[in-house]
Amino acid sequence: DTKIYTNIYTIDLPKGLTYADVIEDLSVSNNVTKLRLINV
Repeated sequence: DTKIYTNIYTIDLPKGLTYADVIEDLSVSNNVTKLRLINV
């Protein structure tokens, strides 16, 4: 039986850091199976 947890975060990016940079860094983690980005 596998449990799936969902966490939602709001982040403020410092100048010069892009969403693509953040997603790229997070996507290499073994504990992350899916990333979704919502820009509002």
